[in-house]
Amino acid sequence: MVRGDHDTPGRPSGEDMRANQDPEARMGVFKAVEDLPDRYRLSNYAEEFRGNDTWSWYLMLRFDGTLSQAQGELGKSRAGEVERCGRYFKAFMHRERDRHHALAAPDDIEAFLSEIKNGYKNPTKQPRATSTVYDTYFAPVNQFYDWLQSWVDFPHRHQPVLMACANAGVARECWDYRMGLADKQFARKHGDTDE
Repeated sequence: MVRGDHDTPGRPSGEDMRANQDPEARMGVFKAVEDLPDRYRLSNYAEEFRGNDTWSWYLMLRFDGTLSQAQGELGKSRAGEVERCGRYFKAFMHRERDRHHALAAPDDIEAFLSEIKNGYKNPTKQPRATSTVYDTYFAPVNQFYDWLQSWVDFPHRHQPVLMACANAGVARECWDYRMGLADKQFARKHGDTDE
């Protein structure tokens, strides 16, 4: 079932989500790291996550544990992009932030996306287009944190990607790009075309 096509208590419907494109409207109770009670701060869980490859576990559970399943669901190229995004994100969080990849703060997300946008691992060293940053890096990391929030086994009570989107920067550019795509899809589905 497509997200937004069903009623979940406390969750806005698809049309309500479209109507309110502010990331803060989708965050739930906690709108900023400063709003979090100490017990919900991800930095408190560093010891529990040490040595765990949460990204790989996420991919394994999401795709029933097989690369061929992921390739079948996403296509071979997209499955490779998601795996590569995870490698880059894990390396960035370790190298630049000295933090586990499942425990990112909003400023970690912004720094990662900024580095990617500015040409990190791009053979031409040219800045990447917002659409590329969104499709290849923002979307997989955002889905990873959505997944972490959805499992009771994890301490995630907030979504750091959405918190990063609430500020100006590359995360917000990716968010605005995503909302533009959602508007176009909604218009096609409902025949509301301004073009």
